[in-house]
Amino acid sequence: MYVAGSGPNLCNVVNFNINWSLENNRIWDIAFNTNDGNPDWWVNLLNKVTYTFNTSNPEISISGSGVSGLDGWGMCPIKLTIFFIILQC
Repeated sequence: MYVAGSGPNLCNVVNFNINWSLENNRIWDIAFNTNDGNPDWWVNLLNKVTYTFNTSNPEISISGSGVSGLDGWGMCPIKLTIFFIILQC
């Protein structure tokens, strides 16, 4: 996971997983692991996101993540196996 600019500090994230179904427009899993237990060893974001991925301008909103600077909404350009979240400040 890479953060450009002055985004949230995610240097302790060791694994990020998102499992989204285009056919169902549903996120089955969105979570990450950390290497230091901050804010937890496993952070489940499934109940902390709202999203519109099946549109021409996919977006996601995160609320209550427990990670300073991560909450908010962002655009999500999706191309092949690369998933980007561009948080709006």
